[in-house]
Amino acid sequence: MKELLTLNIRYKYFSLIPRDLIGNQCGESESSSIIKIEVDTSSSFYDDILKADLFVRDKLKDDLFWWWKYKRIYSAIELSNARLFKMSVRKFYEPCGKDCGTVYDYSNLCDICKSGERQVSPLYTRKGNYLNNRDVASTIGNEIVVSKRFVEFVKNNLLHGFTFGPVYVGKRLSADIFQLMIQGCELDFSEKSVFGVKPFDYSEKYKRVSEPFIEEVYKCPKGDNLGANLLSEAYVKDCDNIDKYDFFISRQTIGFYRGLINQRHVLFCSPRMRKLIIDNKIRGFDFEIAHVV
Repeated sequence: MKELLTLNIRYKYFSLIPRDLIGNQCGESESSSIIKIEVDTSSSFYDDILKADLFVRDKLKDDLFWWWKYKRIYSAIELSNARLFKMSVRKFYEPCGKDCGTVYDYSNLCDICKSGERQVSPLYTRKGNYLNNRDVASTIGNEIVVSKRFVEFVKNNLLHGFTFGPVYVGKRLSADIFQLMIQGCELDFSEKSVFGVKPFDYSEKYKRVSEPFIEEVYKCPKGDNLGANLLSEAYVKDCDNIDKYDFFISRQTIGFYRGLINQRHVLFCSPRMRKLIIDNKIRGFDFEIAHVV
């Protein structure tokens, strides 16, 4: 596996980045305010970026970068040997269901991290082109909507582990979009999974985790929420259900609770489901290998 980390470096810290790493990458002008770089996490350049991040956070009390994303590239053998894949929904949109009348039960919220809310009504939304030529999208409140084409794809291929709920656009029941509902097949994260706010938080060279919003609890001591983001590949504990179902969620959540934004479960799927999605050109999901330990 090759792991690449893309960072939007703030232009005022341009001098801290090795010139050989930047090369001809985009954003190399003061007017752009950021410089986009991509670094292999196994290279010496990664340590250079780590040192720059340490300096900016510890000495200048500032942020070296604003946006980041991991990209993991696997060999054909690694893909064929995988028992499980992590799924990510590519597109997020507003408004969320809470803004449009969707009802939630908050009686079992964790008193620390506020996870545990439960949707108790159909999903209500406003008129809009949410899918935009995709088959799946998610609100910022982590309500996942899918196309009629995706529903038919699931039924035709007898995929197991989820069902679909109605979506109301205004007061009218939609015939074109549906809510992806979880049937309760949950997986536990292994201790090998690494969580944090952003890259370098977990480094042995950087013990302190940055928490810009004091009211946000990223890691719940009760184990309900594990952190703001999953920074490593996903490692989950083995169980009998992994070979029986096609779709899973993590039992624990990641993210944070702030107004309309809440924690989210991580999605997983079987190799069979991933292959069918790719072969049938279902649009809107990204995949990477999840390790079963």
